[in-house]
Amino acid sequence: MEDACDALEALAQAEVKGRGFRLILLDGHMPETDGFALAEQIQKQSSRTHAVVMMLTSAGHLGDGARCRALGFSAYLEKPIRERELLDAICQVLGAEAQAADLPLVTRHSLHEEKAFRILLAEDNAVNQVLAVRLLEKRGYSGVVAASGRAAVEAFETQLFQLVLMDIQMPGMDGFEATAAIRDAEKSPASTYLS
Repeated sequence: MEDACDALEALAQAEVKGRGFRLILLDGHMPETDGFALAEQIQKQSSRTHAVVMMLTSAGHLGDGARCRALGFSAYLEKPIRERELLDAICQVLGAEAQAADLPLVTRHSLHEEKAFRILLAEDNAVNQVLAVRLLEKRGYSGVVAASGRAAVEAFETQLFQLVLMDIQMPGMDGFEATAAIRDAEKSPASTYLS
């Protein structure tokens, strides 16, 4: 959207159609209406909007963090921002939403302080396990190996992962069966798993 009016109109149309947005990215410095003012208008316009809201700004100011928290923002990031940092932040805030967890405001600094991604690698081949984990760690991710489909399901039930890399051909429970078991567990009302 080019400005606040376009954004409000798009949100209103989506709400009428019953297809609300899951994520809203706001620019802190838009013409006429800044991101904070737009966030306030969004809250007034629609009490049914349950979207995760993230602020991107080219210039941060003292007190912006407190304003973001007061308006219910999930993230406050300064531009320019790398694609990977933005993706990490989006995955982190959407993952927190799926768990109904109260995470602190995500910032560029918090993204660097702790890894945004924990990846479960379901792979029965020892050589592939070592190679995949090294590649993941080289890119700043934390990889946990499960050597079978059953082990992957058990790991997913006891730990938090933002992504699962699933081998299809494994002895015992294959990747399809393991994925189905994980998806079934996610549908449970008591589930805290990521979708």
